[in-house]
Amino acid sequence: MKKPNLLAIFALTIGILFFVGSCKKDEVIIDPNLSITTAAGDEAMASRLSDGILSDVEQIISTYSFSTDLVPVVTVIPNDTITYPKSVVIDFGTSGYVGVRGNTLKGIVKVQLTNKLTTVNSIKILTYSNFSINDKKFTGIDSITNKGINASLAPIELIRTNDTISVSGSSNIIWKATRARARYDTAGTPTPADDSYSVTGSASGIASTGLPFAMYITSTNPLVCFNNYPNFIQGSLNITSDNKSALLDYGAGEMDDKATLIVGTDTIKITLK
Repeated sequence: MKKPNLLAIFALTIGILFFVGSCKKDEVIIDPNLSITTAAGDEAMASRLSDGILSDVEQIISTYSFSTDLVPVVTVIPNDTITYPKSVVIDFGTSGYVGVRGNTLKGIVKVQLTNKLTTVNSIKILTYSNFSINDKKFTGIDSITNKGINASLAPIELIRTNDTISVSGSSNIIWKATRARARYDTAGTPTPADDSYSVTGSASGIASTGLPFAMYITSTNPLVCFNNYPNFIQGSLNITSDNKSALLDYGAGEMDDKATLIVGTDTIKITLK
């Protein structure tokens, strides 16, 4: 009988172990929460940018100057305080205008006003031309309806959005939302720049991953924002995507760029963009 070649067996064993080890090193570990985390981040970005545009537009319309030497350049047709509907064109230029929340706006926002801003059921319709915010191309059509005051005597607006935000290359966020935005504090000043708002409602769309998502904000824990601060600082929303559900929590009033996503037993820290 031939004796086994111990050297060959040893070499073969080492080869198998090396192959198995190499396979393990090459394995790609997929984060099971990646889709819902991306959807939550995209929802937060879309909501933040949309609310920021609204704040800037309302601030500009309420305090605009007719001087063409200023940026943004505001054109009102017809240029009087009596005739409605009227058109307001806000040209932020190509160099960039920094708004009340620190966002950089470029391009043109066109606003159709059906009546005076203070008239109940008056509507502002916003469209965008070569427009970007923080260098993200922003297109769509949004409407803001003055709904008078709510049960707490706070002025309230109904906001409907249908927007597309280009985040990088060919990746887009499609965001359709219906929200109620109530002003609950004016900070004792006549300017809307330092007002505080609570936001409730729902949204749906397509995340930058190409997967659909949906979210809703309950009236018991609405989102809270200051008109002169870029991020929501309080409240939470429920979001679903890719057969997962999560809670996105903005905290309890901290002025920072952080939020917490709770997916089952997992807690994920999110930096708002």
